[in-house]
Amino acid sequence: MGTKCLEPSLNLLPPSYWLKETPAQDTMCSVEKRLELVKQVSHSTHKRLTACLQGQQGAEVDKRSVKSPSKKLPLTTLAQCLLEGATVLGDDSLLGKMLKLCGDTEDKLAQELILFEFQIDRDVVEPLYVLAEVK
Repeated sequence: MGTKCLEPSLNLLPPSYWLKETPAQDTMCSVEKRLELVKQVSHSTHKRLTACLQGQQGAEVDKRSVKSPSKKLPLTTLAQCLLEGATVLGDDSLLGKMLKLCGDTEDKLAQELILFEFQIDRDVVEPLYVLAEVK
């Protein structure tokens, strides 16, 4: 009996097709496995992207280090998710290459945002706080 990747009841192929192993069936199995990987990566990326669009509620960044903040921003987790998806799909696929490029770019944007927030804190918030204490 041949291997079954897809449920025979869900296909338009006759039941006799599923009783013998064919090259087309093997190809369908490999395509289905690849499609499952793409679905998993897409689902994971969608969750992280949704979190980014909701904003940074409650995401306080530890001020000790710009390179490795103790609490990750949604942008950082999205970048990490994109890079993980690129690893899962591999460099041989166009989607994998795109996820790698987007992940690297998103990581740079997250680092810039952290640096910007530190500079605003140092150059604006702290002087205002000192000014408020003086008066």
